[in-house]
Amino acid sequence: IGVFPYTPRFSEDRVVDGGGIGLNLNPCARLRTLPLISGYLGADIVSAALAAGLLERAAGTMLVDVGTNGEIIMLSERGLAAAS
Repeated sequence: IGVFPYTPRFSEDRVVDGGGIGLNLNPCARLRTLPLISGYLGADIVSAALAAGLLERAAGTMLVDVGTNGEIIMLSERGLAAAS
């Protein structure tokens, strides 16, 4: 597949006020989004890698997200590599 399934509105992490996004939340609430890697690799794989402590694992450790589109992220000796 040579094109993204959609163009993200933003890819960086953000912090927004809970009352300003159209949900019935406490207006003082602060919400944080996680960054996207690309149109195929979203915040779900980023959050899973953080929750699993992937960067503290041994090289060769792989995390697989089985969902609508499968995502895989692996820690190698050179860093993280991911695919969808």
